[in-house]
Amino acid sequence: MTGPPDSHSPDSSETGPGALSMDAQRYLHHLEDWDISEDEKHEFLTIIWNLMVGFVDLGFRPDASRLVQHFSEQAATKQTHPGADDVNYRQSPKST
Repeated sequence: MTGPPDSHSPDSSETGPGALSMDAQRYLHHLEDWDISEDEKHEFLTIIWNLMVGFVDLGFRPDASRLVQHFSEQAATKQTHPGADDVNYRQSPKST
């Protein structure tokens, strides 16, 4: 490995507000006592970073099939219960 990658994925072209990038310098102090080279420390941090980003992606990034299923279920509910709102909320009057 020639140096630390800037992004969570070496071949990633993601940019913008949703893109995550790793600053290895912030975490290298945790590995000071490790008897490995600087390149190996960067590689280790990159692997851990990629694992964390992968779990976040699995947990929070909606995929197309989940979105389609969600909207299909909403449409089915409206067909079986006409007039049903997504959220049926009525604010109760405040007592004085």
